[in-house]
Amino acid sequence: DIFLPADYTPAWNRRLYSEQYLLGAMLLCDGPPFRVVLPNYFVCSDADLGARARALLHTEGVPDIPFWYNNGTGIPGVSFWIETRS
Repeated sequence: DIFLPADYTPAWNRRLYSEQYLLGAMLLCDGPPFRVVLPNYFVCSDADLGARARALLHTEGVPDIPFWYNNGTGIPGVSFWIETRS
């Protein structure tokens, strides 16, 4: 679960997650060995980017892909897609 550029939610403090801190450090590297494809939390949390992504993914007659978990938590998608460079 990656919430960049935000921190983990306070409710998750006792879970001791740390992968997003390692990813953040990797993003600060000069010429990282990967390309960012889709930072879901950032896209879902930004109104303009979210609208653009919805328009790109929309198919007439098919339900739209939800950008927020439908479980009452109010948390958007938190995956972070990267592509390695050769």
